[in-house]
Amino acid sequence: MELELIAKVLMGAAAAVCLWFIIKGLIDMQRINAGAEDVVETQGVVRQVKPLQGGASHAVITLNVEDEVVHVECELPGPWLSGRKHRVTDVVAVLWRRGDARAVAVQTIRDGQRMFLIGFIALALTAALYVMLF
Repeated sequence: MELELIAKVLMGAAAAVCLWFIIKGLIDMQRINAGAEDVVETQGVVRQVKPLQGGASHAVITLNVEDEVVHVECELPGPWLSGRKHRVTDVVAVLWRRGDARAVAVQTIRDGQRMFLIGFIALALTAALYVMLF
């Protein structure tokens, strides 16, 4: 009886974490409408970097778009498990809406897609495990 209750509580916690992954992934994927006409995908050079919590970085990026030099702010995601952090003079791919002071790193969109898929698959596995056990 107690073991069943512990298993149900742990599976509920796992389902909650999976739902958090799904929601966070959806939020990251929707940071910018990449299909809009005024959104440009380009590469920029990191000029300033300030570390944030969780390994992410707040950066100022210089973009060269149609004979115009623009400085925009961007949050660069940190590495998932290991890898190097962003440094000054790194070249990063960004999505930028013309005239906006902020850009979104393409890696942020990819990480959102990855989180959504991991959360969805893990939620399905948790549900399948629940059905098999109970």
